[in-house]
Amino acid sequence: MTTAGAVGVPQEDDFEARRRAAARRTGFGLLLVALIFFFGFIASRVWLSSDVSMGVVGAAVVVFVIVAVGRHLRK
Repeated sequence: MTTAGAVGVPQEDDFEARRRAAARRTGFGLLLVALIFFFGFIASRVWLSSDVSMGVVGAAVVVFVIVAVGRHLRK
């Protein structure tokens, strides 16, 4: 808490909460990439198509870039 005229110094709890939130966002992004590869591998084996494989790799790259860029834009 800050009082009128006091300089706002971040509390240690605020730093830890932001760090945990950033770790959750990173983990969520990596989980999405892993799930895309996992289910994409299964889909490429079911349909026996190289187009599906290329689509899966493309989708994983796009998701990773969106998560990485989105993380840095928030800073």
